[in-house]
Amino acid sequence: RVGTIQLEKTNQADKAGEAFLGVVNEFPKSEHYPDANLMYVKTIEKQKGPTPEVVDAYQRIAARYPNTSTGKEALARVKAIEKATVVYKRQLDKRDVVNHAVRKTGYVRFRDVLDIHIELSSASTEKQVRATLEDALIAHVAKRTDKKHSMQVEAYFSYPLSKAGTMSWSPDKQPTFVIKKRDTEDKVKDALFDLLKGRN
Repeated sequence: RVGTIQLEKTNQADKAGEAFLGVVNEFPKSEHYPDANLMYVKTIEKQKGPTPEVVDAYQRIAARYPNTSTGKEALARVKAIEKATVVYKRQLDKRDVVNHAVRKTGYVRFRDVLDIHIELSSASTEKQVRATLEDALIAHVAKRTDKKHSMQVEAYFSYPLSKAGTMSWSPDKQPTFVIKKRDTEDKVKDALFDLLKGRN
């Protein structure tokens, strides 16, 4: 009871963990043991995040108490963690990806959004821009500091002046693309930049 209050009401995960661990270690045959074990794992998750050790502990509880509310709650946590850590799966044709250079990467604009800037040839079609944006996202998705963080990829024909398009993605959501429509003058300018930089 005290541990639950410390964890859920006062947000004192360290003290809550001590209380639950006391029950787990001293009263292994107690009727409260399963719940104390589950709550102890919850305090570890709150302190260290959904680490592989935390997931493994939830799975052991679910397997040991499969037909109880405690076991079902532990299994629900496993599923929730797995769902939150799913990485992005390619949706566009990789054959449309063109050579590109990464010009900037990091948490620049928003604390929870990894921002990637790339530069590609001005000869790239809208289809190629989309596929290349997605390819850059896939290449960097594992570099997020938290699996719940979102990503944004910005493509340029002439970095950082002429933007080609942007891709935004958040876990469990479909990506969104904004591709710039270019007129003839834009294409000529970008082609000249390509020539000056020695690209083709």
